[in-house]
Amino acid sequence: MMDEASFDDGPRRRLSLRDQIDCVPVYVVWEITLACNLKCVHCGSRAGHRRARELSTNECIDVVRQLSELGTREISIIGGEAFVRKDWLTLVRAIRDHGMDCTMQTGGYKLSHDMIKSAADAGLLGLGVSIDGLEPCMIVCAGSPDPIWKRCVLLTTAGASA
Repeated sequence: MMDEASFDDGPRRRLSLRDQIDCVPVYVVWEITLACNLKCVHCGSRAGHRRARELSTNECIDVVRQLSELGTREISIIGGEAFVRKDWLTLVRAIRDHGMDCTMQTGGYKLSHDMIKSAADAGLLGLGVSIDGLEPCMIVCAGSPDPIWKRCVLLTTAGASA
């Protein structure tokens, strides 16, 4: 007889009945910083400057450990702008080292080919780039001088898949 897991070819973040009964935080979106290199007028986090008392690297790694113990299977790091935090790759590695998937959402401004490669090497499995409007909107609303399409081209030339 096949067990229930044999039929589950869906994403790891899919909730099982056991997850629901045990209130497991299967998929966690974690705002690791408020620091941001854009000034989007529509930002729900009101990002810009880092919090006065943001968690240290060691404190973040302890949060990762605790989430792993609770049964979390995927953490998506966000900000502000997650890669503005100097230890973001350390946090990606810690998440992966604890057996969890790691993804990230970014505005993509100042994201480089080398950063994408380093993130992939650290274990980042997915990278989403926010597209909050057409080019004129991105310039006015976010203060971004480079068109969003350049960021998306950067992702494809860095080996990312759509």
